[in-house]
Amino acid sequence: MYAIRCLAEGEHPAPRNINFLSREIEALREMNLSDLCRVKSLRVHCLQIWLDRQVYWPMVEHLRQQRESEEIQQILIAADAPLEMMQTLFGLSPREYSQLRRMLSVDQSVGRPRRNPMKRTHTGSGMPGPTGLVKMNQGHCRQRFTLNCMPKPTCRCGQSGT
Repeated sequence: MYAIRCLAEGEHPAPRNINFLSREIEALREMNLSDLCRVKSLRVHCLQIWLDRQVYWPMVEHLRQQRESEEIQQILIAADAPLEMMQTLFGLSPREYSQLRRMLSVDQSVGRPRRNPMKRTHTGSGMPGPTGLVKMNQGHCRQRFTLNCMPKPTCRCGQSGT
């Protein structure tokens, strides 16, 4: 049945792979539906299927190693492993690395951070301006001052920050 189906679907190499020769393939093509019913009533089998253990066990071991490697990759990605480490250990490409991060819903910690529309920007540049407190290391005052895109920052004591 399998060989006939393969021939009907155009998979001509499949019967040859299970040891059908040209003569057997021609005999299959000559069979019709009633012949198939007769074969079923004969209760005989003309094919033997066996397990090739020399191929099977190495294949199973390879699959096990692949599964373990993928599990380790997922654990490392979930722990925010860097791309360089994943490339060195597993040969992951940047694309595979990004796909794994998306699949595991890991926050994007690589690349440029997303733009926050609430932050103040420099005039005309579209780039976020410096924010937060910066400690002044030189000058008259060691107090903290805030950078707000001013030409000369002013410290809290009211004097110029230069």
